[in-house]
Amino acid sequence: MVARFERCRFDRALLDDWSAGSAEFVECHFAGRLVQVKFSGEPAGPAGRLLAPFRRTNEFRGNDFSEAELIDCRVSGGFAIEQQSWPARPGYIVLDRLQDRIGRARHAVLTQWSEGLDRERALNLLDVYSTFDYAKQQGLVVHRGDVDDYGPWAERLWTLLEGS
Repeated sequence: MVARFERCRFDRALLDDWSAGSAEFVECHFAGRLVQVKFSGEPAGPAGRLLAPFRRTNEFRGNDFSEAELIDCRVSGGFAIEQQSWPARPGYIVLDRLQDRIGRARHAVLTQWSEGLDRERALNLLDVYSTFDYAKQQGLVVHRGDVDDYGPWAERLWTLLEGS
């Protein structure tokens, strides 16, 4: 989707599985459930290649997600999380310096965790957040519940990332 939204209200809008890869959002408000919504800091997908005029980044600033329930949502491509307001409720993790945190967490997992499936899963998740669409990300917003199905190792990993 190629679009620009300024001072819009997306309160209780049905946005499930929306890929806003080439959309810009400035001073918008989000409230209610957002399920599998994907925002990108740079134009992404087929629409991103067709932008005229071409742009290297999608503008995202001043958006308020504090009343939103983020369920398996994704920010990638250099999305600036520090320029938005996020939920301050229990369960949400907002991380800056993401790639630095991942490096320290990876070292801790490799040197302090016993070999086995939990260690392998933790390293795999760190790989996801340091490659592909996340490679340019310096921030991450996630709800702990998004990876609860992976097991208790996830809480241990989130604690490592938050403390790094």
